[in-house]
Amino acid sequence: MWGTGINPAPPPTTVLAVQTQTATSTVTQTITEAPSETPTGDPTTPPTSPTLEPPPPGGLAITIRIGTSGKIGPAEYRAGSLPGARATVYDETGQYLSDGCYPTWVLKRGTTVIKTSRNETCGGSFSFSSDSLKVRGLYHLTVSVITDAGPKGTSTADFTVT
Repeated sequence: MWGTGINPAPPPTTVLAVQTQTATSTVTQTITEAPSETPTGDPTTPPTSPTLEPPPPGGLAITIRIGTSGKIGPAEYRAGSLPGARATVYDETGQYLSDGCYPTWVLKRGTTVIKTSRNETCGGSFSFSSDSLKVRGLYHLTVSVITDAGPKGTSTADFTVT
């Protein structure tokens, strides 16, 4: 007869406890600088920004854009990453330069030169070598540009490798 048999026991059930934690952190930093009558030390170049400041008369406005591969924070990259970089160059009239424009790239960690490269146009890019960013530290990527028309310029992007 059907229905008079013994029903098998249900399979064993495992219950897992789940604990969720939420952490919130807020960091606020205020920096106040007073103007100084006499400059001290060498001028420093702040990290690049998407806004372009006009160049000095007879100079060039240069912005360095470092790629996002391996980027883990503002101006911070993972050790061993290969982000690549490009320079955007404008003359004092605001004209974008690609031809007749010759960049020289220098990548340093502290004062140690890691890699140098030259391009035949400002439309070229800088490629990091596979071992360029292996060591943690503060890096400086500088591009110096000369042009057939005479204007010159230099820009540096500082970033950290962690």
